[in-house]
Amino acid sequence: MTSTEPASRRRIQLGMNLGAFCAPALVGLVLVWAMGPRTPTVIAVSITEFAVLALLATQIVLYADVAARSR
Repeated sequence: MTSTEPASRRRIQLGMNLGAFCAPALVGLVLVWAMGPRTPTVIAVSITEFAVLALLATQIVLYADVAARSR
């Protein structure tokens, strides 16, 4: 996306990207935490996955550059 696109389009695209790439993994983590086995391995892997998911979401938000001003 370029900085000449309207901010509303960037916000919509940001929401779509977060929904497509982060929401399914977050739903999976919530299901594992709510209904899955609570073994140390599952907990360790799910915490690691949550950290990676947070990093991915941060990168998506930073790349979206919603605060950029139109020229």
